[in-house]
Amino acid sequence: MKKIILSLIGASILLSCSKDEEPILVLEVTTEVATDITPVSAELSGTITQLGSSPITDHGFFISEFSDLANATKLTLGQKSAIGGFSIIVEELIAGTTYHYQSYASDSEAEHLGNVITFESTTPQISGVAPEQGSAGEEVIISGAGFVEGMKIRIGIGEAEIIALDNTSAKVLVPKGLGIEPVNLVVVLGSTEYPSDVEFLPIYSKWERVTDFPGVSRNNAISFAIGSVGYVGFGANVLNGDVQSFNDFWKYDQSSDSWTQLRDKIEPGFGASFAIDGVGYAGVGFTSNEFWQYDAQDDLWLRVADFPGTDTGEVYWFVIDGKAYVGRGEVGEEDREFWMYDPLNDMWILKTTFPGKWAQQAFSLSANGKGYLGLGSGRKDIWEYTLETNSWKQLSDFPAENQTNRFPTAFYINNEIFLGITYGGAGIEWDTNFWRYNEVDDSWDKLSNFPFRPARFSAGTVMVINGNGYMGLGLDIGLNFYKFTPPGD
Repeated sequence: MKKIILSLIGASILLSCSKDEEPILVLEVTTEVATDITPVSAELSGTITQLGSSPITDHGFFISEFSDLANATKLTLGQKSAIGGFSIIVEELIAGTTYHYQSYASDSEAEHLGNVITFESTTPQISGVAPEQGSAGEEVIISGAGFVEGMKIRIGIGEAEIIALDNTSAKVLVPKGLGIEPVNLVVVLGSTEYPSDVEFLPIYSKWERVTDFPGVSRNNAISFAIGSVGYVGFGANVLNGDVQSFNDFWKYDQSSDSWTQLRDKIEPGFGASFAIDGVGYAGVGFTSNEFWQYDAQDDLWLRVADFPGTDTGEVYWFVIDGKAYVGRGEVGEEDREFWMYDPLNDMWILKTTFPGKWAQQAFSLSANGKGYLGLGSGRKDIWEYTLETNSWKQLSDFPAENQTNRFPTAFYINNEIFLGITYGGAGIEWDTNFWRYNEVDDSWDKLSNFPFRPARFSAGTVMVINGNGYMGLGLDIGLNFYKFTPPGD
């Protein structure tokens, strides 16, 4: 009985002490999952879940690349007075690296630690590009993940200028000098490269389709440009020995990309065509040496002095210093005459003879104050005529694949010659390669291919308007017309 009484007294004493003393509270902190993780930064979070008996003097995080948090960096946030969350954005991380971090909170009693959380900084990744091809200076959108300020994007060997950027996309400008073969896209962050399998096709020069010719499909049409307007018409279809000639004439307005029909001409059998000082000229047709002048303002044709050379054969021409040079001859002949037409005096003068073999379905053009003639069926040779010496010289051969090189397309734009898209003949694929002539070292630079299917005999209809080349017509799909934009370099 005595023992029971003592036990009750002891219990009474203990209850009395517990009731008078304050309970001892321990500061508690937990670590939350990292968010907004990028290749170079992340947001770390923690929570004070219980306050201790003394004020919080400091709180924050420890972060390290080691799981035991060896050599950890301490990220301090200072005092805190209430239960609740806290966070910090840690920067200057290394992409693709595993990090371990732990929250802490300190009071006068001790430094209290939360649980350890592990995360990995992301790596920049490219998943696509739109459009998938483009010319230097054009905008493209690159999509992906982990894009951050300070990174660079390389397209092939060229660094692209970034003009807009967020975490999943970058708007960039295509750099220069990429060549013409597909290249891969790469992110560069610091000294580390992150390559992708995404390919981009550089367009070194550009072709695009414009409004179709509204007339009938044909070849051997004439064409020339006056100011910002091109003129196209006449020509014929020659199939299975039957000849269908056309006398319709059209003008093409570059600014509106539209065609307008002009006055028909009764006998349109023209071969050569060009413009001199804002006036059009055409003549030397299939069976005629007639020559005509076109007044664009009044839409009128006026007959001028007939071509005095031979009345048969292939016709080629170019313009130098306000005068036209026209030659005609049978295929394979040598020393064919070139006559100079003086429009001011409406007269022809025998000027030179072409020393090479007269070619079938070749090209001729005016460039750099000189005349050029070359290619054609079975030919790769190219010749240059210099007015001052009244002489010809042979240039380096054209580097085309086709052995025949018929119906080449040729432009003279911004002091440069562009040439290519040659026809190999029946049953042979077109060579759609296009080239630029380098006059300095007498060589050829390859540009981007013509991306469309050429029409047969299309290349005879060419014009240059405000720095752009235009080509079209021909048989099969001969209503198509195309615009050529030279490379920007």
